[in-house]
Amino acid sequence: GLYGSAGDTLTCVQGKKSNIHFYNWSKETTSLRCATPEKILTTTVSREGSFFFAGGESGKIYCWETSSGDLVKVWKAHYRSVTALTLLDDDSFVLSGGKDALVNCWSFSEVVDEDALDVQPFMTWSE
Repeated sequence: GLYGSAGDTLTCVQGKKSNIHFYNWSKETTSLRCATPEKILTTTVSREGSFFFAGGESGKIYCWETSSGDLVKVWKAHYRSVTALTLLDDDSFVLSGGKDALVNCWSFSEVVDEDALDVQPFMTWSE
């Protein structure tokens, strides 16, 4: 199904095969394909379309740089499935919700920093 667009890129997730396809409005074919090791349940993209985020059944969040297709970061964000992802309007934080009844707030700059190895939530809300 269709999951989002930003700028000139359209992003779709192929559920049964756990593939993510990136399309450019100016081309009729896939511009980039990324395989994931699990079923993706939710996605979001940064305001400029530079980074794409996907939440999986395992509780992990994946972050790709859309221009290169490089997987920038994978981290365990929730104890159960990630069911919601969004970014604040200014891209300062990534918000994630999960079946563990937690909402986590992640620093965008830390998430996209390849040198930041141990990503911790900036803030967490629970029931």
